[in-house]
Amino acid sequence: MNRFDFLEYDYPETYKYCSRAEKYFHDGCFEDEAINARTALSKIVYKHLDCHIKDPQSRYVDFLESINETEARGIADEHKVNLMHRIRKIGNKGAHPNSWDPILAGEPEECLDNLFEVALWLVVIVKGQKYNFNDFNEEDWPMVARYIGQNV
Repeated sequence: MNRFDFLEYDYPETYKYCSRAEKYFHDGCFEDEAINARTALSKIVYKHLDCHIKDPQSRYVDFLESINETEARGIADEHKVNLMHRIRKIGNKGAHPNSWDPILAGEPEECLDNLFEVALWLVVIVKGQKYNFNDFNEEDWPMVARYIGQNV
């Protein structure tokens, strides 16, 4: 079972990038994992949370400020914003690899775990969808319990 299967039917585009990130993680391709995790997060922020703040100096959306906007609007709390910024920062390392700021040991797993928590929060808390433990991998049940309100 893919860790992100719970997204497949209702959030297919986000699922595509989450599942790619997971695949690349297991393959040891950490830059590709980070890039796909960051792309999945951008789908969550822009499309599902409807936060896209334009950079006044260009025609592009400012991803950092769009993430901050989720907290300013009361959609996300400080913890979720911190998770999103870690995904963004690790994703930037994957997209722009260099020797002075490489992806460090532990960051690929952190990135995937953070993405899982943000996706879970999105569908359960923000969108109000109902799930049970059997919809998730057993190793994720402690995290899932925090969101679906059941004891493991």
